[in-house]
Order: sequence, then structure tokens, then C-alpha cells
Amino acid sequence: MKIAKNFIYNTSYQILVLLLPLVTVPYIARVLGPEGVGAKSYTFSIVQYFILIAILGLDAYGIREVAKVKDNRKKLSETFKSLFILRVMTVSVAFILFCLFMYWNTEFISLFWIQSLYIVIVASDVAWLFMGLEQFKKIVIRNTITKLAGLIAIFMFVKQKEDLPLYIIILIISQVAGQVTLFPYIPKYIDRVKVSCLSVIKHLKPTLAIFITQLAMQVYLVLNRTLLGIYSTTSEVGIFDSSYKIISIALALMTSISTVMLPRISALVSEGEHATVRLFLNRTLSITLLFAVGLMFGIAGISGNFMGWFLGAGFTGAGSVLVLLTPVILFLAWGSIIGNQFLLPMNRMRGYSIAVCSGLFVNVIINVLLIPQYGAQGAAVATSISEGVVLLAMMIIVRESLDQWVWLKELPLLIIAGGVMVSALLVMNKLPIQPVGLTFLQIIVGIGIYLVILYLFKTKTLNWLLDKISIVINKRRQK
Repeated sequence: MKIAKNFIYNTSYQILVLLLPLVTVPYIARVLGPEGVGAKSYTFSIVQYFILIAILGLDAYGIREVAKVKDNRKKLSETFKSLFILRVMTVSVAFILFCLFMYWNTEFISLFWIQSLYIVIVASDVAWLFMGLEQFKKIVIRNTITKLAGLIAIFMFVKQKEDLPLYIIILIISQVAGQVTLFPYIPKYIDRVKVSCLSVIKHLKPTLAIFITQLAMQVYLVLNRTLLGIYSTTSEVGIFDSSYKIISIALALMTSISTVMLPRISALVSEGEHATVRLFLNRTLSITLLFAVGLMFGIAGISGNFMGWFLGAGFTGAGSVLVLLTPVILFLAWGSIIGNQFLLPMNRMRGYSIAVCSGLFVNVIINVLLIPQYGAQGAAVATSISEGVVLLAMMIIVRESLDQWVWLKELPLLIIAGGVMVSALLVMNKLPIQPVGLTFLQIIVGIGIYLVILYLFKTKTLNWLLDKISIVINKRRQK
């Protein structure tokens, strides 16, 4: 029941995260233009390398370690304090390295210094403690309030291209506000304890293992924007970044399951409940596959009409970039579950690292080959292929541990349903309907076609979901 509640809380927040870009992205795209969006994205892509050093894998590691000792208050307090001290140390190192970078940097000086605040506020992020304790409600409520406040501030104060620095500051303030409001709740779970330097340092090696994996994972996501800024134009960066934001909206829903399940899976692994872990994993993979395939084909079908009115005339070509990015929804959502619900809790970081580094290697090669000639479209192709390589590598690594055919055998049926849906959506693009209204009509029709076909195919995953929904409805009626 707790998993269900946490999933509802986290999914509700992810829906908010989904809706906010639908409001802010078109507004910011029109106010700042592709150059402004691109400048923000390019400078942040550089800053993200230092943020990765500041985090050092401590988010995922912290969730896992807290979940293991959450029933022992003394060990929990020692673990939290040790990891918090280590986090302050890594943030300090990251900021010093950033200052050294700025000594040599000669472009976008003011934007870089403003965005460097993202590095500093990593120290105040204690969400990993509450995630490990499975206290998602506290995180969701505070982040929701600060996100909405940030949204209001953007519409109130960001009015012209020159307001780009102010826009970044608003984003930073809304993020840090959500973090610091969690601090008053820490004493409820954590006591004042003394920890030795040794107890802090002992966490460094395992976090480095996770850091290497996350570094490779994030670098090839960020690298697209960095290389676009180097080999192409800031406008191309803006087109790619705005298109990827749409993909990120879909991914937010897909990875919500993985985020909620990580602490529970970690606890089950520490208790030796490997059979239960596999049961959870097979179920979440099947559900994710059903939704990811639908989103992938659905977004591809509406992209031409949708991106035209959503971003405006300045973002020509964004529709084709979005289509090229749609496979990322399936690959990344699928891969995040194998990684976060199996490899990470099982402490199989070597396999995780091999998979991600394979994707990084492929990403760099394809980006360097395609970006100079094809710009944002080349970066989109590189992203999709590299995510596919990561997923393939993960599936090979876990082939002896998981019965992958349990959830793969429904894939052909999902692809058929998705193919019929996208064909119908492409035909609908020719209808003489106002673009915004057409998009909403396409979404409704697309969902209907996809679900009806899966229902006719009698897919086990959809039937399982319908049974669960029916049980919940019947219970509510009985009350």
C-alpha cells in the first residue's frame, strides 16, 4: 500500500512537472527566442559537468544506504551525517574546479557565474534522505509549491530577451526553496551524532563507482548541447533543447515508477528477497513498456502539427528533431528500470558502468560525425542510437538473471497498436482544424486507438491494470 501511495505522490508531482513545461516552454521560446534558449542551455550543459562532480553519485547511493538502515535510528543518523559531510566536501571541490574553468573561459561570463549557483545548492539537497525513508509526500508537497511559485514569477518578471539572467535566477531560487524547506523535518528521523573522518571516507569508494556510471550517463546527454554549441549555433542548441524537453516530459512519467521502487528494492535486496525483487521488476518493466511504446508512437504522430504552434516560427525543424528523439522514451525508460531496480540495488555497478560507457562512446562518435552537417537533427540521431546501445548492453548483462521474454513477448503487439495509432494521427494532420484543437483531438483519438487495439489483443499487462483499477473502484464503492 505504501508503494502505491508513494507512486501516486510521485506521479502527481511528475504530472505537474509535465504540465509546467507545456506552459513555460512556448512562453520562454517566444520571449527569449532560439538564441536565448540556446545560450541558457549551452552554458548549463557546461555547468552540469561540475554539478555531477558535486553530487558524485551520492543521490542514488544515499537512497540505497538510507533504505538499508532506516529501521535503526542510530545507524541512520550516522549514515546521514557522514553522507551530508561528504556532500559538502564534494560541492567545495566542484566549485573550486569551476572557478579554475572560469579563469580560462572568455564567453557568456555572466550566465556562467549565475548558473554556478546550481553547484552550490547541491549541498542543501537532502531529498535523498526522505526518498530512502519512502517519505515522498514531504518532497512532493514542497516541490509543488515552489514550482508553482517559480511559474508565477516567470510570467511576472520575464518579459524580454534581456531577462535571460533573471529567468535563470528564478529557476535557481525555486529549486533551492524546495530543498531548504525539508530541513525542519530532519530532526524527526536523525539524532545528533559524532562521526569520524573514517566513517565519512568509507562512503567515497562506493559513491565513486556510481559516479562513474552517472557521469557517463549524464555526459552523453549533456554532451549533445555542448558539441552543438561548439560545432553549430546557439539556435541549434535551442531547437534541440526545446525538443528534448518534450521527451523529458514523457520520461518523467516513465521514470516515476523507477524512482519510487528504488528504496523498496534496495530494502528487499538487503533482506535477501530476490524472488520478490524479480516479481516487482517484471511487473514494472511490462507496465513501462506498454506506456513507453504508446508515448513514442503518439508523440511521433503529433509532432509536425504540435511543434509548429507550441514553439513558434523561430524553431523551424523542431518537429523532425522531436521525431528522431522519440525512441529515447522507450530506451531510457526501459534502461532506467533495469539499472535502478536491478543493477544498482544488487550493487552490480561494473555492469551498469559498462553499459553506460558503451553508450557514451557511441554518442561521441556519432555526434562528431553528424552535428557539423546536420546540427540538432544529428544530435537527436546520436542520442537515440546511444540510448539504444545502453539498453542493449544492459539486456545482455542481465540475460542470465532475468527472464526477459516474460515482458518482451508483448512487444510485437504493442508495436502493431502503435503503428496503427501513428498512421491515424498522420492522416489527421491533413484535417482543416485549428492547430491547437487538432493536437488535443489527436491525443484523444490516439489514446483511444492504442488502448482499444491492445484490449482486442487481450494483452496481459493491460488486463492486469484494468483488473487493479476495477478492484480499487469496487473498494471505494463499498465504503
